[in-house]
Amino acid sequence: MMRIVRRVPERMTIEEFAEKHDLVMEVVRRKGGNYYAHFQRAEVKDGSILIGTSGEGLTEDEAISNYATEISDKLLVIGAYTKERREIWAPQLDGRAA
Repeated sequence: MMRIVRRVPERMTIEEFAEKHDLVMEVVRRKGGNYYAHFQRAEVKDGSILIGTSGEGLTEDEAISNYATEISDKLLVIGAYTKERREIWAPQLDGRAA
């Protein structure tokens, strides 16, 4: 008989993820009134390439929610070119506050 192990992907809010990993969210309003959001010193690792990623929106909440979508299920590199460099796998993230 075949054994099946089912693993449910971890889910959490972006706020819980930030608290768990001591990350700081930066939200900036652009001249046109739109916002962008990202974790300070964080980049997404795609193979051997680091990509600066941010979320965008008409409001702060929309930008944060969009960022959560952008980094979900991806490997983040924090402080890439420092002694404090660390890599964190982001689970499926919900952009709404906890």
